[in-house]
Amino acid sequence: MIKRLQSFFYRQPPVARLTWALMFPIVLYWLFFDPQINVFGQHISNPFDFSRTGVVWVLYVVLVGFLEYCVSEPPQKQ
Repeated sequence: MIKRLQSFFYRQPPVARLTWALMFPIVLYWLFFDPQINVFGQHISNPFDFSRTGVVWVLYVVLVGFLEYCVSEPPQKQ
């Protein structure tokens, strides 16, 4: 799956890769921390309250890091 994602992004022009790299964190932030969404059954009024949203932040950082790696790294030759 990683190789397919890397080859998909590698075929894109540099402007498109930059757009993907900028849009992933913005869209994921909007999805993860929308004020209307409940986190673990609790309404979050402040997404930066790490005592309540720490797990979600870790998942967000891991997912954004993985997607940024797929966008920026060329596929490995086998």
